[in-house]
Amino acid sequence: MAERKLRMLIVGAFPPESTREHGGVLTSCRVLLASSLPQRMELILLNSFSPTVPPPPYLRRVLPAALRVILMIRHCMRSHLDVILLFASPGPSFIEKSLMAAIGRLFGIKTLMFPRGAALVDHYRTSPIHGALLRLCFRIPTLMLCQGNAYQEFFAREAGLGLARCPIIYNWTATAQLLNIGATRVYGQQLPLEVLFLGWVDREKGIFELLDCARRLSGAPDVPPFKVIIAGDGSAMADARQELDDPRLGSLVELLGWIDSEAKVEKLRRAHLLVLPSYMEGMPNALIEAMATGLPVVATEVGAVGDVVTDGVTGFLIPPRNTGRLAEALQRLLLDAPLRERMGRAGWHIAKERFSAERAADQIVVLANHACGRDVSLETAT
Repeated sequence: MAERKLRMLIVGAFPPESTREHGGVLTSCRVLLASSLPQRMELILLNSFSPTVPPPPYLRRVLPAALRVILMIRHCMRSHLDVILLFASPGPSFIEKSLMAAIGRLFGIKTLMFPRGAALVDHYRTSPIHGALLRLCFRIPTLMLCQGNAYQEFFAREAGLGLARCPIIYNWTATAQLLNIGATRVYGQQLPLEVLFLGWVDREKGIFELLDCARRLSGAPDVPPFKVIIAGDGSAMADARQELDDPRLGSLVELLGWIDSEAKVEKLRRAHLLVLPSYMEGMPNALIEAMATGLPVVATEVGAVGDVVTDGVTGFLIPPRNTGRLAEALQRLLLDAPLRERMGRAGWHIAKERFSAERAADQIVVLANHACGRDVSLETAT
């Protein structure tokens, strides 16, 4: 007789379908629900998504967080849960999800914490008080899921959890739709070439280094006509718009704001390369999505980016805050169509093998069963 399906509460981003997509957790949650996971486990969803950009001040987040905790306690009491999966962003979200993990532990429920975003590691290292609090929080969940090797090293070694409690699950946003675009992409030289940026329009995302590069390359000899397409919103949007008053940038750069998933897919289809010059990152969905569609990428070597991009093979890795290196990498790809194709095809193969939703679903099922004491091999979950 087959064992019953595990019942899992997922605390993550589950707003109405009409909600415009912004943020990596929302993308990841939507892709996960479209995978085979709902057929393999009994899922209960608890929405912790913030609909405003940026999120509201801390005090305005206390009441919604308290209501979520109360609802989570009700599920622990009534829903016969086996395991809880918690998506946690840095800051108040991580403290809230740690409290939920502690409550789950009191009820004897296994908990899988999936921290997202590089700021968590920065908070741990730069503030002794914050670091001490986080160190206590890290020890609450049954397993701390890691986005890549850099994060596994941090949690296992630096935070002292040990490798057994810190399995890796790579981001899973290489969907079948995106992979099909990459499989059928025709690498041409249609002009202008499109350089795509997907994400938050914040200073820490390197947005002004990107605009400066566009300004430099606009006058560079032999560089073919190009456009920089910026899809996203954030705290630096007004300042970025002011930069476009420069006549050298006005015709080169498009600021689109947040776009829906269909528009994002179309931008990826039309683009020639993707750029992400952030100062800090976790494992960015945008890089995985770009590689899945067969695009070469230029990104800063921060967080787990090195687990996604192989320098010189699938794109170029550069230091953060280095406008010169960024301009050099972009210029090489703009000038060399065969190089764009070679890197794009290499990235597509890696995205297909490592970053698919079904691979992640397999790992979550295995890890949840293992945490609950079921005899399941961990081979596919490490």
